[in-house]
Amino acid sequence: MKRLLWYLIPFVFVVSMFVAPVQAKSNIPSYTDDCTGTCTSFGYWVGVVNGAGTTSTVEDPGFTSGGHHNWVNYLLLYSEDYYPAAVFAGVEKVANSDSGRRFCPSAGAGTYFFIYASDSAQNFYATYCWGAASGDINHDYGMNMLWNGSDLVVNVQGHSSGNHIVDLGSGNSRIGPNWQDITMEHQINDYVTGRHVYGYLFYNNEWHSTSDGNWHNQSRQQDDVVNNGTHPPQYYFYTAARGYTYITCDYDSATFINNNSTCSLNG
Repeated sequence: MKRLLWYLIPFVFVVSMFVAPVQAKSNIPSYTDDCTGTCTSFGYWVGVVNGAGTTSTVEDPGFTSGGHHNWVNYLLLYSEDYYPAAVFAGVEKVANSDSGRRFCPSAGAGTYFFIYASDSAQNFYATYCWGAASGDINHDYGMNMLWNGSDLVVNVQGHSSGNHIVDLGSGNSRIGPNWQDITMEHQINDYVTGRHVYGYLFYNNEWHSTSDGNWHNQSRQQDDVVNNGTHPPQYYFYTAARGYTYITCDYDSATFINNNSTCSLNG
């Protein structure tokens, strides 16, 4: 299947949890990884589904002072049947009011949930963005997308703020029942020093069957993982439990190697 590289869209991104001290731009040590052009890692399953779900964490990273930085993670459904189309649900943290960002372009500094949909020309035609509650930060949140027979319904569930449900609408030619690709993605735009973002998971990974109409846990590893090796964001298989779980983090490469090339879960 021909796959669009959605992470190459010229926008920016953000979010994290337990953060190591960050140096100012004027004094960046040699072991810092430069992700100011945005670094990204992701994995995906291929197969026709009616929906997908995952659970991850609303991280709360610090950022290099004076920069236009952000962080994002999300669930993505992709289809070649509808122009093609892509639907995103996730969370983004923006460093300051004039930062570039991908999903919440009119928002100031802070942490935001989002639900977005894009067509084949990478134009967003459905945009929803709202602030995360303080009780959502450093807690897990859920992302779920499901074709209900006439509409694609997307739900983002915060730990404190609860469900935020968006119906992308019936009769929309950009939206349909069949999706060929389930992706989880992590991006950061910043200088990454030390354990910038500790390890967090994509777990409770599930898909909704087009044949029996039921939810199923993922029963295999992802068909492909695209990452930066020892450079951030690190992203790799973690455990076969809870729908084949994956772990990701933002460590500079020296720290990652010195940590036996593993992310430390939740610090």
